Amino acid sequence: MITRPSGDRYRLWPAARPYVRMLVLSFLPVPDLVSRCKVRRTARGPVKCDPWPGMEATGTDAAQLALLRLLFLQKATSRAVRPRQDEAATMLARVAIETLITGLYCIHEPTAVARLQGEQVRMLPLLLEYLVEAELIPADVLADCIRRLELGDPAKGPSVETMATRVDAATSSRRSWHQRLDLGVHPRRARLRPP
Repeated sequence: MITRPSGDRYRLWPAARPYVRMLVLSFLPVPDLVSRCKVRRTARGPVKCDPWPGMEATGTDAAQLALLRLLFLQKATSRAVRPRQDEAATMLARVAIETLITGLYCIHEPTAVARLQGEQVRMLPLLLEYLVEAELIPADVLADCIRRLELGDPAKGPSVETMATRVDAATSSRRSWHQRLDLGVHPRRARLRPP
């Protein structure tokens, strides 16, 4: 039996601290919320894309934009996992991986921004084709509006596999930057894990 010296009071907080900590951590989205916030703030530090340089953007600018998108996708995936929306979390994780590959490609390929811009110009009429099909605007007006945007010439851009191959070739002298990732769906959370 443990006895306290006379006059020494029982302290409630030291005894209750582990239980209160466990209760608070169970309500947080992640147990290491403070360190994650610090990492996100540090990652946002080197990004200087405000204002966006437009058509004069370099590969570094595009990579910084990809980093901002990755930070957003990280939060969106976490929000989708919490209410157990596995399909949404899977799609967001895939988009995050593609964004990572695109950002790394922009760093290692000098003509990446122009090639990606050409792909966007090529896809723009296809994205707005529904306006013509719904007879909201005539086809010649849509083509004229797109031409007046002066975004450049349409061109076939690189696929994700092409970009990943280019990044892999650029980083082959160092340790490999990627591993084959499998999506593991746990009853509580979906996550990407190496094989």
